[in-house]
Order: sequence, then C-alpha cells, then structure tokens
Amino acid sequence: MSKIIHIDDSRFALLRVKTAFEPTGHDVFSAHTWFECREFMEDGIPELFVVDVELPGFRSGSELAFTLKHRYPDSIVVLYSSQPMDVLLRVKKEARSDAIVVKERSMGGLVSTVCGYLPDEKEIARQEADAAKEVMIDAEKLRRKQLKTEAAEKKRLQKEAQRAKVKAKRAAKATQAKQ
Repeated sequence: MSKIIHIDDSRFALLRVKTAFEPTGHDVFSAHTWFECREFMEDGIPELFVVDVELPGFRSGSELAFTLKHRYPDSIVVLYSSQPMDVLLRVKKEARSDAIVVKERSMGGLVSTVCGYLPDEKEIARQEADAAKEVMIDAEKLRRKQLKTEAAEKKRLQKEAQRAKVKAKRAAKATQAKQ
C-alpha cells in the first residue's frame, strides 16, 4: 500500500480525490496547506504527491511541486489543475514534476495516472514471496553445509580418538614389555 499526499486548497477536491482512491487500497492523506502536508510527512515520505497548481498562501502549487521534487527526488509529483493544458505544460517544466492531470468531472484520469506511477501491490507481494523463498533456500543450504561440517568434525574427532586409543594400547604394551 502506497502513501499519497494530496495538497489542495479546495476541501471538496480533497474529499473527491480521497474517495476516488479508496478502492485502490492506497493511503491518501489530504492536506489543505503546505504545513498540513509536512505533518503527514512526520511518519515518512510518501511515494507520491498530488499537488493543486493554484494554491494560495505560503507557496503556489508550482513552487510547492518544485520544492517537493527537489527535497524528495524519489517521490513522484503529479500536478493536478483545471488550468489549460499549455499552462500546465509550462508549469510542469518549471516545477520539474513527473506528470500533469487536468481536473475533470470523472476522477478516472487522476486515479489511472497516479496508479501507473505506483508499484502494483500484487507484484510487490510476489517479489516479497520470491525473496522469502530465496532466503529459505539459502537457509537450507547453510543448514546442510553446517550438517556436513559437523559430520566431518565428528568423523575427525572419532579418528583422533581411535588414534589416541591405539597410542594408549601401544604405550601399555611397551610398558608391559619393559617390566
């Protein structure tokens, strides 16, 4: 499950986006301001930010997107706005964001764009299962190697004990022969 932070000055837009993403299983945190966004990041940096281009106040959306991309280069930044496409393309270039999505009545475009950037949860589960299987195989190989080493050590100690017995018998015979 990926963490997404959506920053928008419209409470309605925040609610619509959060509702649209519920079926995807991703955690969407809605921030009305940059300061709220920072509070959500105390628990970790999200995989993806959805940023409204027209944010009033402390930072505009494009400035915020640029800052987020600069500070968190591994996170995806998607600009989300009702501005005309030519404006959004310019802002995308200035902000160095990863994608732009035009606000529309249907949330399908945003959801599909965002989910396209996030790792597929089933694929992640498969990769984790494969990694766990490899760990188990490695553990089994190590166990077998340890058993072989223990068996070889046991054999060496038995031979050593046998040699000590033979030496002791020879010493006993030598002592008897001297008497």
